Amino acid sequence: MNNKISIDNEIKTLDKLDKTFYSRYLFSLLLKKQMKFNRMYEELHSIFKPGITYLPYFDELIFSARASNNLENLLKEIKKKDNPLKDYLLSLINYAKGKYEKSLAFLNSYLKNHKTQPLISYKLSYIYRNLGDYPKAFSALNKIKGDGWIINKKLLAEGSLSFLSGNHNKALTLYRKGFDIANKINDNQTKAIALVDIAILDDMSGNTGKARTGFSNAITLANNIGDYETKAFALSELGVSFTFTSQLIDARENYLDSFDIYKLTNNNYRLALIANNIGKLYMRLFEYNSAMNFFNEGIKYSGSNKRSLAMNLLGIADAYTNLSDYSKALKYYKKAGAISSQIKELSLTAEINSGLGALNFNINNADKALEYYKKSIKFYEKINDTYSKADIYQKLGRVYISLDQLNKASESIRTALILAKKDRDSYNEALAALDLTAIYFIQNKTKKASLALRNVSPIIIKNNFDYLKARQYVLQGKIDKRKKLFNKAKTNFLNALKIAERLKEYNLQIEALYLLAKINERINEPKKAGSYFAKANDLIIKISNPLFTNTDVQISYYSSKENVYNAYADFLIKHGNYKKAFELIDNSRSRNTQQTLDDLKIRSLIKDKQVLNKLYDYSWMLSSGLYNSGQIDSIKTKLYALKSRISKSIPGLKNYFKNNNVLSLSQIQNGLEDDENIISLYSSKDRTYLFYINKYNFNYYTINLTRSELLKLIQDISPYYNSKINNRASFNQDLFSFNTKAAYNLFKKVFSPVIKDIPKGEKIIFSPSFNVQSFPIEFLVTKYDSSYSDFSYSDKNFLIFDYSVLYTSSAHTYLKQKENNLKNNGKVLVVGDPFINNKSNEFATRRSLLSKTAGFLPLKYSLQEINDISNIIHVDKTLEGNNATETNFKLNAGNSKLIHLSTHSFLDDKQPVIFFSNENDKKNDGFLELNEIVGLHLNSDLVVLSSCSSGLGKVDKSEGVLGMTKAFFEAGAKSVMVSLWEVNDKYTSQLMKYFYEFLSEGKSKSDALRLAKIKFIKKGSPNPYFWSAFVIWGNNQPVKLKEGFHFKDYTLLITGILLIFFLAILVRIKRKKRVAV
Repeated sequence: MNNKISIDNEIKTLDKLDKTFYSRYLFSLLLKKQMKFNRMYEELHSIFKPGITYLPYFDELIFSARASNNLENLLKEIKKKDNPLKDYLLSLINYAKGKYEKSLAFLNSYLKNHKTQPLISYKLSYIYRNLGDYPKAFSALNKIKGDGWIINKKLLAEGSLSFLSGNHNKALTLYRKGFDIANKINDNQTKAIALVDIAILDDMSGNTGKARTGFSNAITLANNIGDYETKAFALSELGVSFTFTSQLIDARENYLDSFDIYKLTNNNYRLALIANNIGKLYMRLFEYNSAMNFFNEGIKYSGSNKRSLAMNLLGIADAYTNLSDYSKALKYYKKAGAISSQIKELSLTAEINSGLGALNFNINNADKALEYYKKSIKFYEKINDTYSKADIYQKLGRVYISLDQLNKASESIRTALILAKKDRDSYNEALAALDLTAIYFIQNKTKKASLALRNVSPIIIKNNFDYLKARQYVLQGKIDKRKKLFNKAKTNFLNALKIAERLKEYNLQIEALYLLAKINERINEPKKAGSYFAKANDLIIKISNPLFTNTDVQISYYSSKENVYNAYADFLIKHGNYKKAFELIDNSRSRNTQQTLDDLKIRSLIKDKQVLNKLYDYSWMLSSGLYNSGQIDSIKTKLYALKSRISKSIPGLKNYFKNNNVLSLSQIQNGLEDDENIISLYSSKDRTYLFYINKYNFNYYTINLTRSELLKLIQDISPYYNSKINNRASFNQDLFSFNTKAAYNLFKKVFSPVIKDIPKGEKIIFSPSFNVQSFPIEFLVTKYDSSYSDFSYSDKNFLIFDYSVLYTSSAHTYLKQKENNLKNNGKVLVVGDPFINNKSNEFATRRSLLSKTAGFLPLKYSLQEINDISNIIHVDKTLEGNNATETNFKLNAGNSKLIHLSTHSFLDDKQPVIFFSNENDKKNDGFLELNEIVGLHLNSDLVVLSSCSSGLGKVDKSEGVLGMTKAFFEAGAKSVMVSLWEVNDKYTSQLMKYFYEFLSEGKSKSDALRLAKIKFIKKGSPNPYFWSAFVIWGNNQPVKLKEGFHFKDYTLLITGILLIFFLAILVRIKRKKRVAV
C-alpha cells in the first residue's frame, strides 16, 4: 500500500480473500488512493465494533469521516455507545475538527486507564505542537521507542519541532536521518514528506534549484503511491518557493491545486496554512480584498491551532498596514503577538516585528521602526532565513534613508542586494537597487542614480513588478526635474500615479500627487498644481480619519504628511487664496482631538456597541478602497439607513452626521458669538501670517518674519524660551527674567496690526502654531516707555488689561468644545495637599525621574488654597492629605462638574505626571499618567490643574501639545486650566482664590481668569512669572456654582442662634413674672 500499484490487480487479489476485518481495511485504503472517500467511510464504518484495538484503523476511520463530512454523525454514535477506546476516539475526532484543547483532555483521560503506545505518544506530540507547547511536544516524542515506520515519523516530527523552534541545523539532520531510514525500509510516504522538509530548508538557504528538485520528486512519489495529502503538502511548499523568486502566477497555481486537495479531504489544519500562503500571494499582487478573504478563511480553519491562527492574524495586520489603516493593523499585530509569545516560534515572532516595523515606518515613527526591524533580523539570523533577511535589510535601509543616515542605509541595502542575488530573489534585488538609486539621488550623484535606474529596469520589466515600476517612475521624475526636464518629469509622475491608483497604494499616490503639484507650480500652471495639492490633501484625510481610534497612530500618520499640507497652504497664500489657506491650516490642526470630541458625543449617546461598531465599520469600508462600485453603493445604502435609524431615536446626533469633517470659514463664523475673536498664527519658512476671524469679518496679516526670526523674538522675552536650555524645572522669577521691551517688540511687530482692530473688553481665542504652544499672549506689553526699566512691571500695560484670552488648537476644535453639552452630576471635587512618601517602593522606581528635580517639598499653601475654594463655592467632595490618593480621585472624578487639583505635577521626558498621596493606596501607585487620564470618562465643565508645568508635553507639528490638556479633553472635559511653567505655591493659591471669586459670580472662564490676573497684579505682584503661567483651553461658558459656606456665615448663624436663645429666656422670665402677679 506504500508503493506504486495497480488498483485493479489489488482489488482482484483482495476479492480472493475472505471478508475479514483486515481485508476490508486494506480495501478501504485502495478506495482512499482513488479519493473515493464516501465509499471508504462506508467500508470502514461497516466493520466498526467495540472489540477493535488496531490503532491505524481508527486513524483511517476518522480521516474518511472527515473527508466525507461524516464526523458529526460518527461523533454522535461514539458518544452513545460504550467502547473501551471511547476517549481515544473522541480525542481523534476533536483533533480532526481543530479542537486541540478538547483533544488533549480526552487523550489524557484515555491514558489514565490505558498504557501509552508509540502511536499515541506521536499523536500527543502533535496535539501539543498545535497548541504551541513545543517542550511538551518534544517530551511526548522522547517516549517513543522501537524501530521502522514509527521511528521515521518520530524523526520527522522532531525535525519539524526543531525547525519551528529556530534550530534549522538540527532539523536538517533529523530530516535526513528519517529520509535514509524510509529509503532503506521502502517507506515511500515518509520518504516523500522528508523530501519536502529537506527542500524547505534548501529553499530558505538559497539553494532554489536543489529545493525545487526535492519538491518535484516528492510530488512524483506521492502521486505514484496515491498519497494525495502529501502531494498537496509538496505543492504548497513549491508554491512558497515560487514566491521567493517572484514567479507569482506559478505560485498561485500550486497553492490553489494544494488548496483544492485539502478541501476534498476537509483537512482544516492544512487549509489554514494554505489559506495564509494564498493570502500572502495576493498581498504581493496588491489584491488586498482577495488576501483578506483568504486570511479570514485561514482563521476559520485554524480552530485552536495557535500557529496558523497567529499567521492569519498577522496576514490581516499586514493587509491593513498596506491599506493605511494602521489602527486596525496594530490591533491584529497585538493579537498575533500575544499568541506568538505563547508558542515561542522564532519565524513568526520575526514576521510580527517586521510588520510592526513597516507600520511605524509608514506613520513616520522611524526610531520605533528601526527597533522592530533590528529585532526581526536577530530572529532571522538565528534561523538563517536568507530570503526574509534580505527583505528586512532592505526595509532597514529605507528607515536609515528617512533618518538621513546614508552610510548605514547604503550598507543595509547592499547587504539586502547580495542576499537577494544569492537567493535569485529578483523582487528584493530590484527593490534594493531602487533604494540605492534613491541614495545616489539624495547625495547629488545624479549620473550614478541614472545609471543604476537603467540597470534595474530590465528586471522590473521582465517580471512585471508594477509597484517597483511606479517607484522607478518617481525616481526618474525626480532626476528629470533636477535636470530641468519638467515635461518628462511630469509624465513620469503621472505614470507613477496611474499605477499607484490601480494598486491602491495610497502613500505612493500621495507622493506622486505632491510631486505633480510641485512640478506644475514650478512650470507656472497653478490651476493644475492646486488640483493635485487638493487631491493629495483629500487622500490624507481619507486615510487618517479611520485612524482616530488609536491616538498615537493617527497623530504620527498625519504628522508624517505635514510637508504636503504645509506646501499646499503656502501655495494658497502665494496665490492670494487666504480664506482657503486658513480653512486648510485650521482643519489640519489637532485632527485627532476634533474626531475624539465627535466620538465622545456619539459614544455617550449610542449605548448599543453593535450599532456603534457597525457605524464605524461601514465608514471604514467606504474609505478602504477594497470594494468595487456595486459593493460601495450597497455599503452607502446601509450606512445611510443606519444613520437615519439612529437619528430618529437620538435626534441630537442628526447634526453630527450631517457635519463634514472639514469646516468652512462661514461655518466657523456662524458658531462664534459677537464678542469672540479668533487669532490663528501660522509660520512658514519665509513668512509669518495671522488670520483674524470674528462673526462678521475675516482678515489676514502678512508679517515679514521667518519662523526662526519669530522664535528669536519670543526667546528675547525670557531665557525660559531658549530651546538650548535642557532643564526648565529650576526656573524661578529671577531666572525667568521677563523683558518688557522684548514683549513690546513682539507685540508691535506681530500682534499689533490685528489687536488694534479688536474692541477692548472682547474675547481673544488664540490658535497658536506648533512652535509657540507654551507662549501666553496675555503677558505681551501693549505700551512701552523707554524711560522705565525693561524689568520694571508695575508701570507696564499688559494685553490682559484689555482682553480676556482663551486658547485652542484650532477654531474647529473650539467650536466642537463649545457644542459639548454632555451632562454631569453637578458635583465639585477638590483635591489638594497630598502626602507624598518619598521612601515608598513606587516612589523608588521613579528615582530617575525625580532626580531631575530638587525634590518634592510639601505644598505649604495647597491646604489654604482648597479651603479658600471651599469658602467661595460649594464643594461636594474634598480630598486632602492621606486621603488625596489616586484611587480616591478616580472613584470621585467621573461625571464631576468641576475638578480642582492642587498638587505636584512633573514633566518626565516630555510626558506629564500628576502626583497623589501614596501612603494609603493599595490599588494605584500615586502617579496619574496620560493613558490613565484618558480612561477617566469625565463630562466636567472645567478641570483646573493647579500644579507646575501642567500644560506642557511633547509637541507634535500637527496636533500640538500631547499632554494633560489633550488627555483631559479625550476623557470628556469641556475645558482645562493649566500652567506653562513652574509656579509659586503661595502666589498660585492667591490667584486661584481670585479666579473662583469671579467664576462664582457667573463670569465666563476666560473673563474670570482675566479679572483674577488683574486683581493679582494689583494686590500680589505685577511680575508675569507669577500671574501669566495659567491659561485656559476649550469651552468658555460660565460654570454654574453654588455659593460656599463663608466664615461670616458661621458668625451670622451663631449670632442668630444666640439671639433666639436669649429672646426665649427673656420671654420665659416675663411669663414667670406675670404668673407671680
